Amino acid sequence: MHKAQRSGWDQTSRAWLEDRIRAAIPHAGSAEELLAYLEADGIPVKPRRGPSGDLLGYAIGRPDDLDADGEQIYYPGGKIAPDLTFPKLRARLETVQPEEHPTARRDQLSSPWHRAVDALDALHADMAEDTRAQAHITALAELMEATAQIAPVHLRAELRAAADAFTRAQRSRIRAKDQAAHALRAAARDIVNATAGPDGSALAGLIAARVWAAIVAERWHDAKQHAQQAEAARRSVQHLEAAADQALAPVLEELAPRRLSEPVTRALARDVRSAVPDEADRILADPAWSALAAVLAEAENRGHQPCRLLEEAAARRKLTTAPQPARVLITRIQHAGRNPVPNRRAEAARMRSTRVGADGTGVQGLPLPASRTGDLIPANRNRRPRR
Repeated sequence: MHKAQRSGWDQTSRAWLEDRIRAAIPHAGSAEELLAYLEADGIPVKPRRGPSGDLLGYAIGRPDDLDADGEQIYYPGGKIAPDLTFPKLRARLETVQPEEHPTARRDQLSSPWHRAVDALDALHADMAEDTRAQAHITALAELMEATAQIAPVHLRAELRAAADAFTRAQRSRIRAKDQAAHALRAAARDIVNATAGPDGSALAGLIAARVWAAIVAERWHDAKQHAQQAEAARRSVQHLEAAADQALAPVLEELAPRRLSEPVTRALARDVRSAVPDEADRILADPAWSALAAVLAEAENRGHQPCRLLEEAAARRKLTTAPQPARVLITRIQHAGRNPVPNRRAEAARMRSTRVGADGTGVQGLPLPASRTGDLIPANRNRRPRR
C-alpha cells in the first residue's frame, strides 16, 4: 500500500487489476478474448504461449507501475486473486459455448433480463451439490458485475457496492463445476452486450431475484462455515435490497392508477388466501397489495391462473424473510405472467385457416371436414369477470 500512497493511488496495483479483470469477465467468452479486452482497455498484457502458439498463461500490469529500472511490472493472475489463475479462468470462460453468443439470441422473445431471472431460478434449485453450488455463486458475481455496468445512473451506486461486496463471497476452497452455471454466465454476457436497456419492471424483477439469490448464497456459505464469504454476501444483500426498493418505486407508481372493482379485489384476495395461507394476512395488509392485485388481474387477462402464479412465486422466494411480501411478489408475478398463455384451439383454427382457399377448399383443392369449422372457443370463456 505504501507504493500506492506514494503514487497517489487509492488502490494497490493488485486490487486495481483485480477490479479490471472482474469487470472484463462478462465481456469475454475465452481467455484470449479476455486478454484482448483488457489490452483494448489500455492495460499492459503479457501472454505466455507454447511453441504451437497456444495460450498457456498470462500476466498483466497497471499503467505507470514501473520498477526501479523503469520497466513495466507484471502480475500473474494467481498473484492477483486465487480464482484468477489462468487454468481457473479458462475453465470458467469456456463454459460459455460459441453458439451462445448474444447475437445468436437477438430474435428470441425473452429479453436478457428475463433470461437472467430464469437462470437465477435454476440457481435456487441446484445448490444441493457443492461443486455446482460454487459454480452458481461465482456466476452470480459475474451477473452482478454485468448489471452494475449497464444499470441506470440512479441505481448504479448501490449495484456497484453490491457487486464489490460480493467479490469475496464468490470464491471458496470448493472447486466449481463451471458448466453447471452456463445459463447464468451466458445471461451476464447477454446483458453487457444488450443493444437496449431493460424496461422498469424487468430491471426491478432482476434485482429482486438477485436479492434472494444472494441470500441463498449467504446461507450456503453459513452452512459450510465460510465466515468471510457469508459476511460478504450479507453486505451485498443490504445494497441489493436498497437497489430493489429504488427500482420498484416507478413500477408501483405506474400501477397506482389501475383501480380494480371491489368484487375483483375480493376474488383475488381469496386467491391469495388459498395459495399462501400462512402469509395471506401480511400480503393483504401490505400497502403494495393494490398494486399486486392489479398485476394479478393483468396476468389473468393473459390467461394465467392467479392462484397458481402465487403458489409458484411463493415457492421460489420464501416470504417469511420479506418485510413487505406483496412487493416481493409483484416483480415475481410480472415476470412469470408477462406472456399470454397459448390458446391451443385458437392456434389450431389459425393453422387450418391458412390452408383454406377462397372457394372454401384446402390448399390441395380438397374440402375441409365439416367437424373442423366453427370450433374456435374464446380464450376467456371460463374466466370469471374482472371488470
